[in-house]
Amino acid sequence: ECRCWLAPRCRRSPSARSCPADEGTGHTKLVAMADTVQYLLEEMIPELEDLNRRGIFTKAELRGIVKKRSNFEYSLKRRHRLRQDYLDYVQYEQALDRLRRLRIKSLKDEEARTGSSDHAMSRRIHFIFERALRRFKNDLQLWV
Repeated sequence: ECRCWLAPRCRRSPSARSCPADEGTGHTKLVAMADTVQYLLEEMIPELEDLNRRGIFTKAELRGIVKKRSNFEYSLKRRHRLRQDYLDYVQYEQALDRLRRLRIKSLKDEEARTGSSDHAMSRRIHFIFERALRRFKNDLQLWV
């Protein structure tokens, strides 16, 4: 039985060496793309846990953030990426960082005001811009 992500629909015979989804469909590329996105999302776990522990975002809000970030990451991993995809992602992260800073100001507990997630969003924005510049090297609007 096939163990690929297409398992419910996979038609691999027990004697076949590979999944038919691998043959000419880009199945392995999709798996690699999903693995990359999953890795990037897993890297966010400590930051998200810190934001929840400090009471800045609720679990429901964090689920929405993860869903939105995963959609952005998949759009950046597709074959035909657009410059606007990167800019939309940066704009979302900047708005999220502004909201985080507003909520931190309203916290009464001084210890909850500082945490490991304080610089994570600015690092992420920088990382998104680096990837955009690698993809669109000659785009002067990204450099400015």
